[in-house]
Amino acid sequence: MSAPSEGSHLDQMCLSTTVSLGDWVRRQLARSNPDTGHIIRVITREMDRWGKNNITIADAQTLAAEPCAVGDPHWDALVSGLVARFFHLRRHPAPAWTNTPPLDEAWDPYEGLVRNNSRHAINVMFTPVELLHRGVILNVRELELL
Repeated sequence: MSAPSEGSHLDQMCLSTTVSLGDWVRRQLARSNPDTGHIIRVITREMDRWGKNNITIADAQTLAAEPCAVGDPHWDALVSGLVARFFHLRRHPAPAWTNTPPLDEAWDPYEGLVRNNSRHAINVMFTPVELLHRGVILNVRELELL
């Protein structure tokens, strides 16, 4: 029997903390052609799974330990913003490590650096504030599970 690939279901099943999620994102980004949509879907699905449990303050501290950098400041900002959003939606304070300065230039995970055009203007209107504060533009529809 062959070993599961890094993008396999078995690899995704153990994403129970922000540390394991950050490690998984880093591995995905190291691949020759990372699938942005897949990465975002897995992040949102795992955070949705976390949210189905009643989170106590102790659970939140364990869940939200600071992950290592994923290797790309844009993706670090995205992970930070999504974790902050997860906690805000559940009326918990966001972990201190999520209070990061914004990127130098606005960034869309699907399009790269944001240029002024109507598509990005619409996405900005529908981007959660936790992402906007970090310079990440991502339409809330991409985060359906959060």
